[in-house]
Amino acid sequence: MKKMAFVCIAAMLFLTACGPAPASSGSSSAAGNSSSQSQEVGAAITPDQGAALLEEKLGSVDSSTGNQMSYGYEDTITLDGTEYYRYRVSWLVDNDHLSYLTDYLVSTDGKEIKEYVPEESNPSSADLRSAADALLESMKTRDFASVAAWVDPEQGVTFTPYSYVNFDHDLTLTADEIAGIATDTTIRHWGVYDGSGEPIDLTTADYWDKFVWNADYTAAPDVTICGVAQQGNIPENVDTAYPQGTDAASGYSYVEYHYSGFDAQYGGMDWCSLKVVFRQSDGAWKLVGIIHSQATI
Repeated sequence: MKKMAFVCIAAMLFLTACGPAPASSGSSSAAGNSSSQSQEVGAAITPDQGAALLEEKLGSVDSSTGNQMSYGYEDTITLDGTEYYRYRVSWLVDNDHLSYLTDYLVSTDGKEIKEYVPEESNPSSADLRSAADALLESMKTRDFASVAAWVDPEQGVTFTPYSYVNFDHDLTLTADEIAGIATDTTIRHWGVYDGSGEPIDLTTADYWDKFVWNADYTAAPDVTICGVAQQGNIPENVDTAYPQGTDAASGYSYVEYHYSGFDAQYGGMDWCSLKVVFRQSDGAWKLVGIIHSQATI
């Protein structure tokens, strides 16, 4: 989570608490005014009305950067007996890509709005980060036998080359196949290249170099637990493809390692991310997904 992101969110919350929020522009603000006027105590609101209430509270533009704020509905969750809509709060940077900040919750009756950081409600998040970091050390050194030891024996590990997980097309390999990457000469079809549409037909070792370890992610400056730091024009569906459970023993969790760019001349268009997805099995974190993300055409 970026320090600047939390500072900006805190600043917006302070301004909201100390005075009336400025009138927002655009259709979402109109929806927010409508929801405020028509809502009754205890009455259910829609996800769109919840997003409008969130925009009223946090604003439509970040005053410190000029970035447009984005409030994307994710799902509905229940905490301590209260039902909430969960939203992914992001900046829309240069009208080109979303830069993730944090999650917010709006109760389905519209009476409560609060920030939601999943790792704070998951006591094993530190263990998850430690597990992911240890896995990446083995990935960096191409110690495929050690990587294979992390693989879920029931599900295997699914490889996604461009952000959007599609279990009908993405390849899933077993632990034995992962262990043998260095000597496996099998050409596999992993999908199609962005832009050209040409088939991604590569050995697993070559795929690894292009779509897994294309950068040293052990040195990534941004590391997020169960959150996406940056999104391009290909949708990020990790949270729906691998839904999180209500505790560490159910559902999935993931860690994202992110570079916002390498060469200033590209203006951030050379960003990339690696997400490693786990589920818990017999009290241990097991790898089920490796997702590569980057700027696309």
